[in-house]
Amino acid sequence: MRRHKPVASTIQLNLRVTPQVFGELEARSKAQGITVSELVRQAIDSLKPKPKQSLAEFRASWLNRLRDAIEAGAREEGGKTFEEDLNIYAAVDAEFSKFYGVVETKLSKQVRRPRVRVLLRGVPVLPDETKAKP
Repeated sequence: MRRHKPVASTIQLNLRVTPQVFGELEARSKAQGITVSELVRQAIDSLKPKPKQSLAEFRASWLNRLRDAIEAGAREEGGKTFEEDLNIYAAVDAEFSKFYGVVETKLSKQVRRPRVRVLLRGVPVLPDETKAKP
């Protein structure tokens, strides 16, 4: 009786590239501490369409990246200006919050529309939140 091969969770892909391209891939993968295969998988994943961010999600993401960049810069400089840098971050956060508040106010009548609500606040919290009310 013949045995069937188990279904593989991955498929091997053979790809021809120039030595220069392979050298670049190899250098990037070494710099990131990953294999060339993982680098190619990440590149392919980056081609997939990303879900659109709401303004609230963008704000949170951007402020997190800014805080990380400020902290990394302060560490590199020995933390001399860390308190001053955090004050600047807090001021930027406050200005962004004001902007978000103005947008919420201007769109207060349109927020009842599901598409506007999702753009502003993100995915609805409750499944029935986007259904029209009688």
